Amino acid sequence: MVVDLFLLEDPNQLFQNTSVTFAEILCAIKSLNTFFKRKQLRRINELLEHLDNRVEEVGDHDEQRYLKKIVKTANRILISYFIPFTVVALTCFLPAVFSEKRRLLYSVWFPVDWKNSDTRYYIIIAYQLIGTWFNIYQNMLNDSYPGLYLWILKGHFRALNIRVSKIGHGLPKTGEEYYQELLKCVGDYKKIMESGLKVI
Repeated sequence: MVVDLFLLEDPNQLFQNTSVTFAEILCAIKSLNTFFKRKQLRRINELLEHLDNRVEEVGDHDEQRYLKKIVKTANRILISYFIPFTVVALTCFLPAVFSEKRRLLYSVWFPVDWKNSDTRYYIIIAYQLIGTWFNIYQNMLNDSYPGLYLWILKGHFRALNIRVSKIGHGLPKTGEEYYQELLKCVGDYKKIMESGLKVI
């Protein structure tokens, strides 16, 4: 596509290709950013597993209900990203399909004569379509994935608040048992704060 930017004479195609080229460059930059943050994201994943286990260990109904609500909201957020991105992915090939003359999804230079060969034309269209879909869903994941991690982490933070607020209430326990519960909560709090700071 970059090569084609220097070969185009039609201003409309030039602007169209420029916008697509910049979108792909920005998508690559976002992907690199996520790639470089993968260790932090893995740590958050491990932390979330630990916090999930803690919620199961404590077995508090209010905590579990709150976390289910958080996960449900996270799924809705993901779907709200997925639907428009999918609509774009499904409609991006329509200009080529309904064009009166043979054209590509977007103007790109190829070292083969695709205008006079059905096979080459369909291969290039399929290549562009797959590349565009890949780019669209890559953008979707770049935009949603890290934020959803933090959303669920925030949910665990709130669940921890619920847990701490209930220490000393409920089933009678010894002072030492309450103290141990509090220590575990403080440990969870430290882990959440450390992981949040590392991601930022």
